[in-house]
Amino acid sequence: TGYVMGESWCETYYHEYVTGDGRDQYTCHEKEGDWKKDEDDEEDEGEDQEEEDDALYRTSVGACRNENGGMAGRKYFGDTDCLLRCNADETCSGYIMGEPYWCETYHNEYVTGDGRTEYTCHEKVKFDDDDDDNE
Repeated sequence: TGYVMGESWCETYYHEYVTGDGRDQYTCHEKEGDWKKDEDDEEDEGEDQEEEDDALYRTSVGACRNENGGMAGRKYFGDTDCLLRCNADETCSGYIMGEPYWCETYHNEYVTGDGRTEYTCHEKVKFDDDDDDNE
């Protein structure tokens, strides 16, 4: 129901109610709306979806790559601001967070994780008004 990101770490929280504790050096990101999963809901092929600020992301295992295994327009940054960058950039199709203090954004129509368990590809879900499947 929420998460906190440090310089080289993050914490996730799974409780009905979370809020920041007032310390200035941390920001608690709280999930809004009806976040409780219906018991009848089924997982979509093992992939999770998470709403992060203005964009919706689906996660998959591995660093983001294009359909041919290529680098998918990768841009490296020596910070942890890739979620903010990707939300603000219409051409961004995904991002990963690295350890201890780096991240990458990807700029290709299609990205998905390459299977390496040390990374998580956050794939931006794009919505097309003419497409009923939202993909």
